[in-house]
Amino acid sequence: KDTCAITKGDMIAFLQENSLYSLKDGIEESEAIVHIFVGEKENHSMEKSAELIHKKLQNSSIQVLPNMYHGEFSMNHADDYVRRLLEIIEQR
Repeated sequence: KDTCAITKGDMIAFLQENSLYSLKDGIEESEAIVHIFVGEKENHSMEKSAELIHKKLQNSSIQVLPNMYHGEFSMNHADDYVRRLLEIIEQR
């Protein structure tokens, strides 16, 4: 529901900001465990960003989600998303 309320102008601003984002210097020094989920149908720049983040973070994993667009995993498949998060938490 909330995503339906996003105006065209806000969406354009959001996408422009995303395309200008760059990783901070020193990110490769992070010891955080990071799980990256990227949709198979993502915009190519999002895929490249996910791959770059994965490459820079030594304790990261990346999973390409078949037939999914950006944000679809958490929004349209919430049960699977929560189940996956719980699996990650239980592994710690």
